Formats: sequence, C-alpha cells, structure tokens
Amino acid sequence: MTIDIDADADATNEIPAVEPVEAVAEAETDNVVCIHGDVAVDNNGSADWANQSGSHITMHMNAKKLEDRIPLGENIYSLMVVSPVYSWPFLFSVLVMLGKLTILGILLSDINFRDLREEEIKVTVAKFFLIPVAVAMQEDMMDSFFFFANAIYCPSIMEHSPVATKHRLMFSYAMRIVDGVLSLFSNFFIMLITQNTKGVFLNFAALQFLYSIDDVFYELVIQGFFGDSMENLSKVCKDITLSRRPGNDNARIMGIRISWMDTLFFWLSCLVCYIIYAVFTVAKYDEEFGEKFFETPAPTMSMYPSMAPTLAPTASYVPTLLTNITPVGL
Repeated sequence: MTIDIDADADATNEIPAVEPVEAVAEAETDNVVCIHGDVAVDNNGSADWANQSGSHITMHMNAKKLEDRIPLGENIYSLMVVSPVYSWPFLFSVLVMLGKLTILGILLSDINFRDLREEEIKVTVAKFFLIPVAVAMQEDMMDSFFFFANAIYCPSIMEHSPVATKHRLMFSYAMRIVDGVLSLFSNFFIMLITQNTKGVFLNFAALQFLYSIDDVFYELVIQGFFGDSMENLSKVCKDITLSRRPGNDNARIMGIRISWMDTLFFWLSCLVCYIIYAVFTVAKYDEEFGEKFFETPAPTMSMYPSMAPTLAPTASYVPTLLTNITPVGL
C-alpha cells in the first residue's frame, strides 16, 4: 500500500529553533533565590531580610551584637575615664566640664518664664514637631542612654588604662546625662518663650555651639595643643571599645529588657517635654490659667496693714516742738 505525504502539511509543522544551553541556564537563574543558612540570598548576593521571620531576625541580631564593639568615645568625658585622678589631663577634663555646665546653668537662670504672650498657631505647631528633634539633638544624652542600655564593661579596658574602672566609666556617663539634660532644657525653654517661627529656628542653630564646647577642646587635645601626654591619652580613648549586650545578658526588669531602655528613655524625655509644652501653651492662650501658674502679684502696701501710712499725723505723733508754734513764733 502506498502512502502519500502532503508537502503542504509538512511545511506547516516546522521544528522550533532550539536555544543554546548557556542562554537557557542564564534565563533560569535570573530570579533564583538560594538559601544560605537561614538567610535568603539572591544570585546577586543580597539578603532577603524582608522575608525572614521574627525568630530568624532575632537570631542574626544576637550574632551581630556578639561581634559588635562599642567605642568608648572621643570626648572630654572619655578622657576623664582613662586619666589618673591627680593628673593634669583629669583636671583639664573636669574644668572643661564644669565650665560648660556653668554656662548652661547661667543661661537657664536668665530665662524669663513670665514672658508668655499669645503667638500665631503656626509657631505653636512648629514647636510641637521640633520637640523630638530637640531631644534627639542632645548627643551626650543619647550616647549615655545607648551606653546604659547596650554596653557591657570589659575588664580588658584596664590593659589600655589601669585607672579605667567600671565605677569611673559609670560616673563619666552619668555626667554626660547631666550635660545632656541641661542642654536639652536650655534649648527647650528658650524655644517655648520665642514668639516667632524664625526666632525658634535661629535659637536652635545659635545654641549648637554651646553643646559642642567640650568637643572643641577635645579636638585641640587630639591635635596636641595641650601636650604629648594628653594627645597620647586621646589615642587610648580611641582604642578602647566595649562589648555590646547580647541576648544572654539582656535580662528583663519589670518585664522590660535592658536593651530597650534607650528607646524608653528617649520617649520618656519627649513625654516630659510635651507635658511642659502643653502647660506653657495653655498658659499662653488662657489668661486666667497663665496668671494662676506664672504670674506673681507685686507686693503692695495693702498687703502689710500694720505698715500702711496714715493720711495725717495724729496728735500723739506730732512732735512737742511743733505744738508750741504761734503766729508770732515760738
């Protein structure tokens, strides 16, 4: 039996072209995601952190914290930690610290809290949004919050400086908190009594030099303006690092982990400022409230009846000499 083959049918059934093996492999690997350990990594080597579970993120962050080192810092307060008590570097750091705190104290004492007048709404709104900025700008206070929440003292620090004890380290960071609090409230209270938006922003910029007084002097120490011994101690401050608190040492206090304390203190500082801001704002727009809390009446003679003078002297108060006066004379 003979079978006829339709040439036209064969022409329509063309064999598709085959792509090179290399091109197919390249196309298939464009979106390949590989799993390395517990981290999803694409073919470009970037980690897919967004697709990880909370437990995986916690595990990797704990590993990162074990490797992290927190620098002691390059500032006057660090110099106070590594220098002996009876030495010129320690005395120098204390004098700079006291000088800065004194200037901030004088500035706070000169703020007139009775200078409260109604202001435009836009000024009040600007102050509201600047409060977290004012808190975050306090570098000394923020570094101290981070230190107490995350840093762990390492005995190896004493290999760099035998006098760098744990108590001295705690004291230096406590003084940094005092520094930061005074800086915050000097900036914050001046902002509250400022009546225009431009003045608010100008005061923010103008007060920045006060916050960096200690840093300016420490920069001179690094450059050797105050002798080789102090310049050498600045290098010691740069070399010292602290361990970061890992998961095993991150205990809970009243249900709150120690490493959360920096965030807690930040928002607590903002809350205190917002409460004060609310009181001052109400006092500006409510005259009765403002007089009650911020106005002290000036003392008058009516407040002291026993000291009020009489309109005319009585006979008992007239001198004897004046009673003998006649038209002719005495």
